[in-house]
Amino acid sequence: MKICVFGANGKTGKQVVEQALQQGISVVACDLSSSNIKSSDPKLQFMQGDVLDLAYVKRAITGCDAIISVLGVKIGNSKPIVSEGNNTIVKAMKELKIKRLITQSAFGAKESWKSLPFLYKLIHKLILGPVAKDKNRMEDIVSASNLDWTIIRPIRLTNGPMTGRYKAGKKVSFGMNPYVSRADVADFILRDISDDEYIKSAVTITL
Repeated sequence: MKICVFGANGKTGKQVVEQALQQGISVVACDLSSSNIKSSDPKLQFMQGDVLDLAYVKRAITGCDAIISVLGVKIGNSKPIVSEGNNTIVKAMKELKIKRLITQSAFGAKESWKSLPFLYKLIHKLILGPVAKDKNRMEDIVSASNLDWTIIRPIRLTNGPMTGRYKAGKKVSFGMNPYVSRADVADFILRDISDDEYIKSAVTITL
């Protein structure tokens, strides 16, 4: 299997790349900045470029079986990188007839907003406004495509270890201070590539 990971230099992206290589999966790792992934694995290819550049995205995903988008921006950045990046990825996948897309959003996007704990709603309104709007638009773009997509909505992300004890589903229960490690999110992403249970679904992930 060969996958392409956009946002590979991010905290979740690095977990996806490292775990994929450990599983023997070939990886094309893509990011705007130069690679900070510490691996000499021959199954790894890094391609630096702009995810908004359709020609670059098409080169990167050619020959891949599945595309993973873990694009993100820092809080305060109002550029719609997540939505516009996924829009470019969707266009490239359609042209090359690649069907499987897994893209990371966040719990609180779209209809999951109603299930956010009160404190998290305040954080979304006061701090995450532009970022949240970007993820909402991204979900609209991806869900309107004819691809075999899965949108993942992790609860508050941490840098903790992989536990394998996380819960994932269209509806899951959680307490007042929910969280999940990026390592567990990466584990779910890689498991989900060849699983059709959540195709055309938005999935919540929490510990």
